[in-house]
Parts: sequence; structure tokens; C-alpha cells
Amino acid sequence: CAMGKKAADPQRAEVKRLQVLLTEACKQKAVDRVLEVFKEWESAQVILAPNCFAQALSVLAACDTGAENGDAARTERFGHAKRIFARALADVRDWRGVGESIYTLMVRLASRAGDPLAAMQYLEQMRQPPVSIRPKLRTFIPILEACASRGLSDEAEALYRDEIFSTCRPAEDTAIWTTDDEDRLWQCVFALRLRALSRALAAGDDRREGGGEPRRVEDGLRRLEAILDDVRAVCPQLRADSGLPEALQEAFGMREWRVEQAQIGEDARCPRTSTVLQPMHCSDEDVRGLLSLVERLAIEDASPKALDNWKDFKAWLARTDHEWDTVIDGANVGHHNQNFAQGAFSHAQIEEVIEQCNQAGRRRVALVLRERWLQPELDFSVPSSKRKKRRLPQLGRPDSEATGDVAMLDSCPAATAAASSAVARSAASGAGPPAAGATAAAADGRPQAATAQDQPRRSAAESTEAVPEEELSEAQRQVAILDKDWRQRGILVVSPPSIDDDWVAMYIAVAMCLRGVSDVQLVTNDEFRDHFWRMRQPTAFRTWRERHLTRYHVLSERPEPCDGEEDEFRPQQIQSAQLFPPPLYSCCVQRSLDGSCWHFPVRSREVAAPGEEAMRVASSNPPKCSDWLVAWDPRRATQGGA
Repeated sequence: CAMGKKAADPQRAEVKRLQVLLTEACKQKAVDRVLEVFKEWESAQVILAPNCFAQALSVLAACDTGAENGDAARTERFGHAKRIFARALADVRDWRGVGESIYTLMVRLASRAGDPLAAMQYLEQMRQPPVSIRPKLRTFIPILEACASRGLSDEAEALYRDEIFSTCRPAEDTAIWTTDDEDRLWQCVFALRLRALSRALAAGDDRREGGGEPRRVEDGLRRLEAILDDVRAVCPQLRADSGLPEALQEAFGMREWRVEQAQIGEDARCPRTSTVLQPMHCSDEDVRGLLSLVERLAIEDASPKALDNWKDFKAWLARTDHEWDTVIDGANVGHHNQNFAQGAFSHAQIEEVIEQCNQAGRRRVALVLRERWLQPELDFSVPSSKRKKRRLPQLGRPDSEATGDVAMLDSCPAATAAASSAVARSAASGAGPPAAGATAAAADGRPQAATAQDQPRRSAAESTEAVPEEELSEAQRQVAILDKDWRQRGILVVSPPSIDDDWVAMYIAVAMCLRGVSDVQLVTNDEFRDHFWRMRQPTAFRTWRERHLTRYHVLSERPEPCDGEEDEFRPQQIQSAQLFPPPLYSCCVQRSLDGSCWHFPVRSREVAAPGEEAMRVASSNPPKCSDWLVAWDPRRATQGGA
């Protein structure tokens, strides 16, 4: 044992020495020094840590860029990389944590050396044991770069069709990207596909059987249309830093099209082509799917009390025949601009927004509020720091077409069994919540309003004894007056106590779309980022948001502090309120009906100006674009819609 320990000590010392030398060489990005250390490493017959291989390869890859590195230099560095990689195959026993890095670097080095076949072989090895790693989108980029630089459009399309989209696309109908980096990488993929096609057409590369100049051009145009359709489906907006705008200009230039920047006004008409851009709407199937997702937010992993509340709410909604065209997120409006010392939930702001809706011709309004905000004796002051909510997990992937909704409704109380079964039948048939006008009609034949009597009962926890009016302050009496007025006007929808009122507002708005109500708008400044994430980023939600969310801004004067009256809040003096409905057109890639022009929104990186923060679109919905890239065929007149 003593002899073995003495023999091991020099070996450990040699390993440590080589690791220190390699680390210093890598820090300096000294390729020659790295190769010298690797030769010593080979001669010493010692085994270094697996991350040492990734370190050495990363230096070779980092120095393999720039005009000064010609094809011969890249080929030479790839040869050195293959020696290092062969040693890694012999020495590494556990590939966890280093396998992806090592193979990704080999793919990059092989691609830049002009050997895409070797790069594809590394990709295949990466999928096999002992590594068994699924390549990520960034791993394919170097191969596409090699195809683009050499005009290998056939190879680029085969790689996209057989490898990239099948490997990196999501398994469900969600947005292709979930992070800003993925968005940039996907746009880089399309830019490289376009550049490979442009290089192939420019070089007159025709390797298809029976080819010829007309056939080559015709095939190239078909391929360009296919790539453009992919861009439209996957990347609704362009990033200025992705290289995609420049690649599009080059590709359209090969067709002798004109390409210019333009700004689209509020009338949705393009000043370059006179094309009127169109709004994009969800299909009925997408809306039904979105309604199901909102319900799953409410019922998945919910408590028995929350399930009972949701059953009662759905049964009530099924019994009503209301066709609201406007749903107001009351909590969001009441808390608007209250992040200051004397901030308090503002019922006056809600009333002002309701008035603005009426002035805009929206008189079928539903105001969603919790009962807690309707009890004037409670404290409405807003904490100076917002309490952080517990982040709920993402919705589980459904194992079958059967939803928890049907099973949940089977246990409804007998009093609501008929309405609940109607909801279940309606959901199964895809018709949305039924408008049961017969059961909701009053004695005089008119539909009942959405009053407290028409809704699920208030829970015991929320039921409090009414404070005599003479004991209320002036501000509290105003709250009571507004509460009574909203109930009498039939616009108040009290959210169930155990259910997030966001879900109630969204569910009603989406359900109204399924009932055929025209131009339903959900009035809120909520970005719904948490709900979007929990739904697993569905594209339908993104599209629905853009067409059915109205932003608002309330301008008011902050009240002066009350000396010695900490418990007394003073209402703000409302000066004005403004609504910001969706634009007439959707800010996404659009193709004209006759195919003679394309419009590409280019995402602006400018910071929103003061006062425009309420209109800023959240990360769950792409930012509004002011700049558009317009490509059109000057030989064809373009008129009408996109």
C-alpha cells in the first residue's frame, strides 16, 4: 500500500501541473501552447479531468474565425481537434456535464473546416450511448453556416427538414421559442437557409437531374416561398440582430424585387405598396382549446373548495344569456398607479374606465371583482412593496382527450346538475358555454342582470356584517354607492373567493368569443406572463391577446397625506382615462393575397417613452413594431388587403 501511494503521488502532481498549464494557455487563447501541453499530456500517459478536453477544443474553435484563418488553417486545426477528441473517447468514462460541449465543439470545427459530413457524423454519435444527448438548436448552426457559405441549398434544406425541425420543434402546439435566445437562434436558422439559396442561385449551381436555367430558377423560387412560409409560421416578427432582415433583402434581390423600409400608420395601409395589412384571428378550434387551458389553470391541482367555486361559476355562466363585448379586470384597474405611500385601491378609477367604455360605444360591460373589494368597511390601502406570489407549476400534458372538466362537473350539486351537464355537453361538442336564455329569463321575459343574487353565494369567510351607513366615512360611502350602482346596472360579476380573478375574467372573455359576440375586449394592463408560462406558451393565446386586449391609462392627482389620520384614505382626483384598443392590423409577417408583396415587422429595441408603459406589450406577446421591411414585385400592381 505504501509503495502504491508513493507511485501515485508523482502521477497526481503531474496531472495537477498539466491542468494548470492548460488552464493558463486557454486563458491566453494561445493555440500553439495548448497543443504543446496536449503533447506533454499524451507523452505522460496520465488521465486528466474530462473538462480539460472541452477547454482545449474551445480554444481551437475560438481561434478558428476571422478572415486571417483560411481554409488550410481551419483544416489544420480540425486535424488537431480530431486527435484531442480521439483521446477523449479513450479516457472519458463519464460524459455527463461535458458530452454536449465536446460534441458541439467538434461539430463547429468540422463545419468550419468544410467537412459537413463529418459534422453530421458527430451529431449522430452524440445521440448514441454513452453520451445519449439530444442536440440543441445551437449545435446545428455551424453546419448551416458551412452550407450557406458554399451555396449548398439542397444540403441546408435536408438538414432543416430531417434534423433541425424534427429534433428541436416543441412536442406540442406551443410557440416555437420559449426564450429570447431561442427566438434569435431560429431566426438565424432561416437567415442561413436563405443565404444558402441565394448563393446557389448566384453561382448557377444546378445539380438536379434534367436541370437547366429555367428549371433552376423555378425550383429556387418555390424553395424561397417555402422558406418564407416557415418564417411566417415560426417568427412572426424579425429581430434586427439576427441577420434575417439582410438575408431577406438578398433573397428578394435575386427575384428582382424591390425591398425598402416603411412605417405602417394607424390606417394599416402600407405607403410603399398601398396594401392594407390585416388582423390575424384565432380559429374556433383554437379558441375552444384556449378556453380549456384557462379552465385547467383553475381546476388542475385545485382544492375541493376551489373546485366547488369553479363548478358554481360555470353553472351560473351557463344559465346566463349575457353577451358582454367588454370584460374589465377590476382588480387591475383598481390597483393602477397606486404604488406610492398613500396608495389605495381606487373604485373611482374603475368607474372612470367603465365610463370610457360606454363613451366608446361599449355598453355591454362585465366588471370582474372579488367581494373583498366591495366591502367599504375594509382597509383598501396598498402595501408599498408587492407581496411575491408563489409560482405555480406549468400545466401537465394531458394524457388523453378526456379533461378533468367532465369528471369535475359530474359531482355538481343536484341544483346545478342540469346546467352543469349542459356545460359538459357543450365543451365536448366544441360550442363553448351555452347561453341558456330560458333559464335566465325573469318573469317579464327580460334576461336577468349579473347581480349578486344571480351568482354563486358569498363564502362564510367573505361574509361580514354590514356596517351602518352613518358609521362610514365619506370615502367609504362612495365605495358603497358604486357597489350598489354596479349591481343595479347589472355589470358586476363577483369572482368566486377561491379562484384567481384573472382566470374568471379571461374565461368570460374567451367564452364570449365562442358565443359569437363581436370584437370582445378584455380591458387590463396585466401582462399575463405567469399564465402564459403555465399554459406552456400556446400560440393561440398570443394571437388572441393581440386582438382582444385593450390597454388603458388613468391620469389622476395623488391625494395629500392625512396628518394624524393614518387609517383614513382619501380618494384620488381623477382627471382623465384613456383606452388603447388593439390596432387595426396584426404586427406579424404578412403576405398579400396575390403573392406580389411581403411585409415583415422588425422588432424595435427602443425603450417605451414615459406614459406609454401601460401600452407596452409583454414578453408573452411580441413587442409592437414601428419599422417594417417591405418586399414587392414592381412588375405587378399591388392593391387591397394583405
